[in-house]
Amino acid sequence: MKKIGTKLILYISILLLLFGTVLGVMVIRDVKSSISAVVTEKVMSDLNSSFEIINLMYPGQWTVENGSLYKGGTRINDNTMLVDKIGEMTGYTVTMFLGDTRIATNIEIDGERAVGTQAATNVIEAVIDKGEEFIGEADVLGARYQTVYRPIKEKNGNTIGMVFIGAPKAFEEGIVNRFIKGFLLVLIIALLIAIAAAAVIGRSIAKPINNITRLAEKVAYLDISRDASNETVNRKDEIGLLAKSFQAVIDSLRDIVHQVKAISQQVVASSEELAAISEESAAVSQQIALSAGGVAGSIKNQMNEIQKTASSIDEINVSIEEVSDNTKTIEAMSKEVFIKSNIGKEKIQTASLQMDNISKGTKAVQRSLLDITDSSNKMNSIIQVIDNIAEQTNLLALNASIEAARAGDHGRGFAVVAEEVRKLAEGSQEAVKQISSLITENHINIQNANNLMNKSAANVKEGTEVVVVAETTFLEISELIGSVNNQIQAITTTINHVAENSEEVVKSAKAIENISQNVSAEIDNVSASTEEQTASVEEVASSSQGLTLLAENLEKIIEKFNL
Repeated sequence: MKKIGTKLILYISILLLLFGTVLGVMVIRDVKSSISAVVTEKVMSDLNSSFEIINLMYPGQWTVENGSLYKGGTRINDNTMLVDKIGEMTGYTVTMFLGDTRIATNIEIDGERAVGTQAATNVIEAVIDKGEEFIGEADVLGARYQTVYRPIKEKNGNTIGMVFIGAPKAFEEGIVNRFIKGFLLVLIIALLIAIAAAAVIGRSIAKPINNITRLAEKVAYLDISRDASNETVNRKDEIGLLAKSFQAVIDSLRDIVHQVKAISQQVVASSEELAAISEESAAVSQQIALSAGGVAGSIKNQMNEIQKTASSIDEINVSIEEVSDNTKTIEAMSKEVFIKSNIGKEKIQTASLQMDNISKGTKAVQRSLLDITDSSNKMNSIIQVIDNIAEQTNLLALNASIEAARAGDHGRGFAVVAEEVRKLAEGSQEAVKQISSLITENHINIQNANNLMNKSAANVKEGTEVVVVAETTFLEISELIGSVNNQIQAITTTINHVAENSEEVVKSAKAIENISQNVSAEIDNVSASTEEQTASVEEVASSSQGLTLLAENLEKIIEKFNL
């Protein structure tokens, strides 16, 4: 692989050589053209001077006499003095033509003047035939000349000859060759100097670039322990800017590595914290499991107590039905007593004392009915309490379902249990409503019986005034009253049974209340544990995501850097 300094020197040398070659070709071409133009101009100037000399030396017109060319009275043929004098003055070859034939010239062939020879055909056509000057290269006796041919004309304007002044092309080529040699020498020296300068410049450019390249190679292998040299950084050119930029990259990499080190340490600390959080989450999960077990046991006990409450409510329902039947019997008997009383009203006078006793017994029955009414009212209050308990249980079940929903998957099983508790509470509320309806109906019946007893008492009071002569009828009435007493006793027994069942309901209600309190406490524990578990899980979710693997990768990457 070629170094950049070598490439730079090579490229600059090639460019300089191409430039020198192109410049040399253009300069040589222009010099040749310029020299040719200068020589032509010089020849033209010398030709004009020659005509002035001829006119001064030989005044008069150009004429041809007896086959010879004359200027004024001087014969030009073989006039070597004229052509030699002009040749000495100009340094060029000079020839006088009569027509197309040389009659006087300083051109020699084999030591003799080339008199009697003819001009070139193209010159003859331009000068003799057309009467125009010929300026340019021409063949003169086998040699190339830069020439000027001017026609010689008589007084009437006819061309009778021509004057030639020419510089040999060898002379012009000699000037050009000397110039080319000098130019090439100067060009070669300039190229050598330029190549040497390019080498110096190339080394001055390549050296800092090589330094930056070596530094880049170290950075490529994660070695950022070295800095760019101050000499390179302090340069005021593009290389200095490159060095500053690369140094900025190294500084940024160092900062990044230090920051990554700090972050990796934080990642390690976060990993340890995550482990602690995981342990705490496990402990909280165990606590939730224990609380859930306690809730399950409490719910089972509550179900048993609810079953007992249902059984008691069934017995109350049966007893209430019996009370209803007995009340109907009492009503029928009361009607029969009323009929019998009407029959024996004339005989009842003799039984006033007994009627007083009957009146007392009726009052006792009324008091019993009032007692039954009070018991029914108390049962109604108890049923209301049971209803409130069922409603609270329903609310607790609803809250438990909400908390279970907040717990997510952990509370799914508890949500099912809470739903079952809610259904049982709703069933309890429905049963309580039915019992309350039956008690209300029983209360109405008892009130009706009490009203009837009041009427019976009024009838008895009225009968006491007329039962004197109704002993037989009174006896029947006494029997009926005995039957009423028996029914009343049955009612009393039923009411007592209802009271016992009511006590059982109260006990069950208290047990349900205690169990509900336990359920509430357990639900609170589950709620708190669930919230704590949720917070822990969220913290674990935010702290996880491959934290340990990330820390290991960071440490491996950092170890590759050489600070």
